[in-house]
Amino acid sequence: MRSDVTGIRAFSRTHFAVVTAVIAIMLTAAVSLPAAEQRVRGEYEVKAALLYNFLKFVEWPPSKAAGAEIRVCVVGDLSRARSVAELDNQRVAGRRLAVERADLQDVRGCDVLFLLRGEEQLLPKILEAVRGGSTLTIGEADGLGRRGVIINFLIVRNRVRFEINAAAARDAGIMISSKLMKLAGGNGSTAGGD
Repeated sequence: MRSDVTGIRAFSRTHFAVVTAVIAIMLTAAVSLPAAEQRVRGEYEVKAALLYNFLKFVEWPPSKAAGAEIRVCVVGDLSRARSVAELDNQRVAGRRLAVERADLQDVRGCDVLFLLRGEEQLLPKILEAVRGGSTLTIGEADGLGRRGVIINFLIVRNRVRFEINAAAARDAGIMISSKLMKLAGGNGSTAGGD
């Protein structure tokens, strides 16, 4: 009978060690997911604040600036960029922001187009669709500034930065304040930001 008890104890210790390891892994995953989600949420809070403030330093051609609202179109999963969605109905320079998710066929007529990370493959078609429409294009992937996006967010040393492609802005008929250009680091496709 004693041997059965010893066998049970040995099994219990092994079982306990395995269960403890599984619980530790689950707790680590449970803690890391919210931390990762918090980091993404924080990143988009900064990007939303920057986007809102960019609009104070951008001038559209008179024909585009006459509208009562600024149509902000987001291409990609808007639930990931909740902070951007929360800009809906805010006001900038007397104009109401209307934030909406858009597909490729919906991008014409957008005043601002924010191309979320993961949707970069759509960039050539998007740029073609908004050509001549004075759309402020904003991206968030390395290299998009060189590929024609007007303002591109970058993460540099865990901080949100941005670059401005002045030539793309000129081609779109959009004037960007020299103050904003300086924040980006100069005149041209340069990095800058918070």
